[in-house]
Amino acid sequence: MRIFLWEIREEQGYSLRNLEKYTGISHMHIYDIERGLVSPTLEEIEKLAGVMRISPYRLFDFRPGIQVNQAN
Repeated sequence: MRIFLWEIREEQGYSLRNLEKYTGISHMHIYDIERGLVSPTLEEIEKLAGVMRISPYRLFDFRPGIQVNQAN
């Protein structure tokens, strides 16, 4: 599942530091979420969506993708 945080943040003109200020989530953690290095908690999703005044669902792409069930 892809997260659209970076795209929405840029579209709305928020910097990482702005989101840190308004959400209390460190800018480095937000950056890691954007890069897919960590998964956001439900609380973080709600905070980020609330600050940007969007539905939490808008942050995600729920389309099915390629899934690996077993690696060789």
